[in-house]
Amino acid sequence: MDVVVQVVSFISDLVTAIVGSAALYGLIFHRRELSNFFRFLQNYQLTERIKRIKETLGKLDSLNYGDKSSRAEIVALLGQVSGQVHPLVANDDELQKICNEISEILAKRVGISEGTKRNIVYRIHGQLDSLQLDSEKVIVKNL
Repeated sequence: MDVVVQVVSFISDLVTAIVGSAALYGLIFHRRELSNFFRFLQNYQLTERIKRIKETLGKLDSLNYGDKSSRAEIVALLGQVSGQVHPLVANDDELQKICNEISEILAKRVGISEGTKRNIVYRIHGQLDSLQLDSEKVIVKNL
């Protein structure tokens, strides 16, 4: 039984060494391709996040603040959008300003109207489009 354990252990160590060597070879000689691959993954993740935020913005845009029955849902969706956008705030000052405005609305320090809601929705749309375009520019530039 000890022989079987030693053989399996040797094979496992050999496979680990081969895979590790291949990884080091890739890191040394194919750094640019790996860097582009990880930028692509990062862009894909950003695109998916933006898609989810835009779905929420679409729900928010479809509601009318003049309809009293929609007001609670509008406030809830504003909070959801603020949470979804929060990870992107570090990269964009305008998104930070918009999140601060939403926080003021949610804290009931500032009133909300249909115009304010639409302003927030379309400003966020514009900033998200800008972030996505900048991300794609980086990928194309480095190809």
